[in-house]
Amino acid sequence: MTHAISSVRPLLERQPADLSLSFEADPAPAPGLSAFEATGQVALNTNGSYQIRGGKLLVGDEALGLDSLFPAIARGFSLTSTPTGWT
Repeated sequence: MTHAISSVRPLLERQPADLSLSFEADPAPAPGLSAFEATGQVALNTNGSYQIRGGKLLVGDEALGLDSLFPAIARGFSLTSTPTGWT
């Protein structure tokens, strides 16, 4: 399995970052799933959501496009910095 992200700095600055992920398996975990590749740009938005633009998925011999917005959701916990540490 290989993966790459262009740089973390653009993500932290709320700028798009190139992303790629791929794997090959022998034997395949499922019919037609011996190889998987995903590429695109990921951006974190100021409201906590993130967006994938120009996404391309190659699963076996099938090519798919992916442009998505994933909204921020309320989390059931939070981390707070205190003088004695994180709580």
